Amino acid sequence: MSIGLYLVSNHYFNEQRNPPSFYSLKELAELGYTSDFLKEHFKNWFFEIDTIDPNEKVFYLEREQPFSFELLRDTEPQTIANYTQKKYYYEIIINQPREFYADFIAYLTNYDCSYELWKIGEGKFDPDNLQVVDTWEVSEKWLAEIIGEETYLYPKMGSIW
Repeated sequence: MSIGLYLVSNHYFNEQRNPPSFYSLKELAELGYTSDFLKEHFKNWFFEIDTIDPNEKVFYLEREQPFSFELLRDTEPQTIANYTQKKYYYEIIINQPREFYADFIAYLTNYDCSYELWKIGEGKFDPDNLQVVDTWEVSEKWLAEIIGEETYLYPKMGSIW
């Protein structure tokens, strides 16, 4: 079972995305890689560059991730929509756990609205074991209480008012 971490609200939040890691030939060309360079670079590999669909994302570029977390709008919420009926749903992806708390708190201070943070087991609706952790102010301690170590035991919801 996978765990989902969500921010939900009736207020719109700006998405925060890191650049993609996988690219198509077409995207590599837009980034400045020439056809000759790619042919030379991959000449000893098990495939021919000319046989690859230019729109298929098959090339990995290791790039620095500028954000310690990503906030992606979920336009077709599944399990989370069973728990709460808000207008906007955002999945939170933690890329750099050590920096996440401070960066996420800094991001949230840009918004003066109510919202909820949810940690749920995807595909499993368990409202009887829901723990609610209310607060007036976001802190690392509060975030750690929601995200926590006991990942698989029960769903949690943190509410900011």
